[in-house]
Amino acid sequence: MRRYNNERILIISNNVLSNTNNNGKTILSYFDTMNCKQIRQLYFSCEDPSLSEYQYFRISDKDVIRGKFFPQLRGGRAEVKCSNRILNSYVKNYSEFMRLLREILWYKSWKSKQLIKWLDEFRPSVIFFVGGDCCFAYNICMYITKRFNSRLSLYITDDYFMPRKREKVFHMVRRYIIRRSFIECLKLTDVF
Repeated sequence: MRRYNNERILIISNNVLSNTNNNGKTILSYFDTMNCKQIRQLYFSCEDPSLSEYQYFRISDKDVIRGKFFPQLRGGRAEVKCSNRILNSYVKNYSEFMRLLREILWYKSWKSKQLIKWLDEFRPSVIFFVGGDCCFAYNICMYITKRFNSRLSLYITDDYFMPRKREKVFHMVRRYIIRRSFIECLKLTDVF
């Protein structure tokens, strides 16, 4: 990580950096020796951060729903809470149909003035994106990468777009959309 000493690194992921949560621990392990001031994180779960050294911006499903009616409530800076509350994402229990509806809900509904202001203050030069099975996350990553002409590192932790032996129609449709989003993001990627 020595080559990133003067970079401003934005981590984009579903889970917040953590010392206890599996995904959050894995992501943190890549950056824990770096200067915290040069790292920020944008994440998409309801988790509260537990590491006060970093700056966070959270957009959850609830924020997107509230933002449909009150755009100023569409995400915000996340602070460490005394309770160290960790909410497991209920998305894991969604059916494939509900996951497709979730993608529609997020489509062009994630952007807010407060997010753009937070990003503009930082102007990331490097983006570390933990790609998953949410198309909206790829779209957000691509938007930010293009806006700041950032170098992009794409990190995939599972086989989200590989075909399965037994798939229902909604599963196939969703997998096709995820694969397409992944390929578009890959075109902007410097490190995979």
